[in-house]
Amino acid sequence: MTRCCDTPEGAPCAHDTIPTVPMPGWEHREQLLQAAAELHTAITKFTESFMPMARALADSYAQFVRQLREAGYLDDQDQPVKPADRPAWQSPYGPPKRRR
Repeated sequence: MTRCCDTPEGAPCAHDTIPTVPMPGWEHREQLLQAAAELHTAITKFTESFMPMARALADSYAQFVRQLREAGYLDDQDQPVKPADRPAWQSPYGPPKRRR
């Protein structure tokens, strides 16, 4: 058995004692438990109602990405496909210098 501190075997550990002073909020413990249960119920209902919409959204996004890939706008790593050739005015360095 592992112990939490370096006290000799059989000696009482300071961490083994149960606090005798009531913790703040214990006088409202039942109300806090009721509020926590109501919050849990509300979050559960929200999650159950949200999940079908989230799944539908994920499915439509996957279909959109698949269509972009099939149309040739995305490569196999879902990165935008760079145009093979572009006019000089689209170059990030500007048009080429004229030779004399």
